[in-house]
Amino acid sequence: MSDDTEAKSPVLPGQRSMWWPKWDSYIAWAPLEMGYRALWGCAQSLEPQERTWVRRQPTIFQRGALVERILLHSLFDEARADGRITSKRGIAEVGDGAPMASAMFTVPGWHAAASYCQALVCVAISDKRVGVDCDVLAAAERIALLPSIFTVAERMHLNEHPGDVVNLWTAKESLLKLKRARIDIDPADPAYDVINPRGARIISWNPTPRTVASLSVEDGVDEAPIPLVLPGAR
Repeated sequence: MSDDTEAKSPVLPGQRSMWWPKWDSYIAWAPLEMGYRALWGCAQSLEPQERTWVRRQPTIFQRGALVERILLHSLFDEARADGRITSKRGIAEVGDGAPMASAMFTVPGWHAAASYCQALVCVAISDKRVGVDCDVLAAAERIALLPSIFTVAERMHLNEHPGDVVNLWTAKESLLKLKRARIDIDPADPAYDVINPRGARIISWNPTPRTVASLSVEDGVDEAPIPLVLPGAR
């Protein structure tokens, strides 16, 4: 996407941060490579309550939670520098599906989402509601054992393109987070179809050679489905 604008000053090694105008969103990701103690050296922007929250997470989640907060602050700094956010403080309201209590941070009219797996952390902010999800490509074998989560249209797509299974999985997860779907919903319901989603625009890409991420952005037009954008089709 040639009209994307990438941040000039990444905070973390391997970090990518940019404004995606076609998706009305700032997006950032970083591989989970640095050690937990080293990451704290990149966390000067965190508020005391954030630091407390990170340390209270289960040990296996602390590193991802810390990277999430660092990336969100980085995105808000970018949005302020661009003039899209005028608030003095770079504080995000994290949506459902993200591991931060939503009451901790707010910027009027802005939304944020975050996701992390064992290899990557991905976050997004927008003046529209957003959902984001990421996973490793190696999850394909596990996901393929769960065909009941996919709609008829999604299964038809996977019959022709089985290599897209992680893309569709993360796309669906990001859409469910965007729609704040309850845990007991049926993911195969056509309302959550990601091939031709209604009320959302969805893009899936490979942040690193071994990971997949997907972003869902509220579209507000239920009558006109916009096809899922997959890697190589941007």
